[in-house]
Amino acid sequence: MTPQEALPLLEELRREHGLGEAHHTELQHMTARALTGLARIPEALGKYKELLRLDPDNKAIADDWRRVRAVANKLSEGSDAIMVRNYAKARALYAEGMQVEPDNDCLAALLLSHRAKAFQKQREEAIECEKLLTDAQKEVDEAQAALLAAQRRLIKVPLSPLRSAG
Repeated sequence: MTPQEALPLLEELRREHGLGEAHHTELQHMTARALTGLARIPEALGKYKELLRLDPDNKAIADDWRRVRAVANKLSEGSDAIMVRNYAKARALYAEGMQVEPDNDCLAALLLSHRAKAFQKQREEAIECEKLLTDAQKEVDEAQAALLAAQRRLIKVPLSPLRSAG
């Protein structure tokens, strides 16, 4: 069953079947896992925080929360890297995020889209740099041509003898 299919079923179980408190934590944990599977990271983190508040000693919940938090951190750090135009670092962070949950296709798609966006921005920056370099080279060529023309004019102008004052 996919996370997309599981989420409505879990909600229905919680709402309509009035399962007891023992099952409540388990259902909420499954919901958090389904949200993670759908790459709905902020919602999943909220569920895990709530679950840890209710059951702080639950190792499975704590482990899942740490993994989801690690992915959230990679997403956040990648966004920060893009803001300062460090696109290579952003791409590396997104790739690291994919290693945290390697079997999560939705999460991989999210991270790959962010990674592609970082690559596109880096590519646009490289194209802009190439354009600036080409423009600068044209200016250098024009300046060299003007200098050469000025030197040729100076060579053609006869030097007038110095007049002595007196």
